This record gives sequence, C-alpha cells and structure tokens, in this order.
Amino acid sequence: IDDGHAELGGMFVLPEYRGQSIAAGIVEFLLQRVARATVFCIPFAHLEHFYRSFGFLPPDHSVKIPRPVAEKFAWCKRTYDTPVVLLYRKV
Repeated sequence: IDDGHAELGGMFVLPEYRGQSIAAGIVEFLLQRVARATVFCIPFAHLEHFYRSFGFLPPDHSVKIPRPVAEKFAWCKRTYDTPVVLLYRKV
C-alpha cells in the first residue's frame, strides 16, 4: 500500500490440498518478507481464527486504517454474501 502499510490479499487452497498447512505456509512466507509495516487483511469472518493465530487482530480506535484498505473493506462488505472482517498485524 505504502512504505508503512501492506495488505495480505486473498488466497484459495483447492479442497484436495486442504489440511496440509499450505495456507499457513503461504502466510508465514509472506509475513517473513514484509519489512517493518502494519499488515492488513480482509478475510471472511469464518477464517478470523486462522489469521488470529498469526497475530492478526481487529483494529481498535488507535489504528490508522489506510484509505485503500478502508475502501476495499467497504466494497467487500457490500459485495460478498459471506461476512468479512478487517484485521491487522504490526510486523
């Protein structure tokens, strides 16, 4: 997004490969390569526990949410039938 912020975009693991920690490996790989930044993600609500296991949390009032992230979050809430959540993690 900018020098101090990044976004972890969506990913999809084919059903026949689930349960093999592939998604966890991808998230770990990407987080290891992020320079000091606040990383945001907008997962479906049923995946919140997965992202929390990597230290992602819902932002409180003290977290400045970059405009592109706020706009994408609003778009996702309008577009998807499945609820989404906004999470962040400082790296």
